Amino acid sequence: MYGVYDYCAMAKDQARVRAYSEALARTTTKDSVVIDLGTGVGLFAIVAAKLGARRVFAIDLSNAIEVGRDLARAAGVADRITFIQGSAWELTPPELADVLFYDLRGTSPLFHDNFRLVRHARKSWLRPPGVAFPTRDRLIAAVVRAPALCERLDAARKAVAALGIPTAPVEQVFHGSLHTDRNEPITADDVLTEPFTWAELTYGDVPPRGVNGDGSVRVTREGLAQGVCVWFETDVLPGISYDTAPGTQRTYARSFLPFRSPVQLASGDRVEVSLSALTDGSEWAWSHTVVRPSGERQAGPRQSTFQGEVMSLDALLSSAPTAKPTLTKEGARVQGILSAFDGQRSLEQIATDVARGTDEDAVHRALNEVRALARKHAR
Repeated sequence: MYGVYDYCAMAKDQARVRAYSEALARTTTKDSVVIDLGTGVGLFAIVAAKLGARRVFAIDLSNAIEVGRDLARAAGVADRITFIQGSAWELTPPELADVLFYDLRGTSPLFHDNFRLVRHARKSWLRPPGVAFPTRDRLIAAVVRAPALCERLDAARKAVAALGIPTAPVEQVFHGSLHTDRNEPITADDVLTEPFTWAELTYGDVPPRGVNGDGSVRVTREGLAQGVCVWFETDVLPGISYDTAPGTQRTYARSFLPFRSPVQLASGDRVEVSLSALTDGSEWAWSHTVVRPSGERQAGPRQSTFQGEVMSLDALLSSAPTAKPTLTKEGARVQGILSAFDGQRSLEQIATDVARGTDEDAVHRALNEVRALARKHAR
């Protein structure tokens, strides 16, 4: 979950700020009720209030929303913004919205319940003929080099090898993982092929379980291809859009899917790329084939994040949709704590019961756990 610094740092992304601010200016009137879903510290909620909205409801699960209240007071618009902390699945805003906007993405729009939650909000919270934005996201990919990122991964591998330990298990995890370029940005000069759109998702539609797409792209710069970079372009409203292409400095990092074996690309080559992912971003798969001017085809292996998953067989089987789970001892203990949230006993009393009144350290540890569960599941 993002923190206060992260939400404030997002204001440095001028393309995103400009797009959302322009969309709010286009849609907000003095009679508008506006809902900001995923408000963070409320920056765009404050923008909407300053544009004259009659009422703004700013919704977020994060505790950062408390800073939003302070910012709204400092900006002189606290009387028109209602901050609501909680899960959007469980909330009913006091009024339906004329304008609904949201940004629930992670590195990619394929992030947890992003599309399902937005669809729920659009269906349940928007007053016809209200406006909701963004409207759609396009997923774009290109074959790239990523020297700094790959050097970091290889340095970790070499450190293990230096201890005389075979590194094949570590390499499988590295090559079967989705990485981000947040700390080692992929630049425009690192892009070696034409970009291509491999998936498009429209907010408000029933989201598919997964998306997939293929591209056959021309090599535009010679170099060592180390993987596929994925980014997105969003249509906020007609005529208002922005993207997170390599070379741009955005709120969001880009995704990097590494090739198990890097391949040298030359002028005249083409690369066929196949991509797929679950809509919640939990699983990705990718493959590539280099086609030389002579017609020779050099195919890489099919890779997936499943191959890089660090999970025991028992854990894998217990998470299958057909699994019939029973509570572990730890689960039963948590269940007992939750059942004690009855409005009668204090957190300290519950913690003492959990620790069975043993010693002060045990009660202290139990109190920390009870507090954490209460923040998440109690009111």
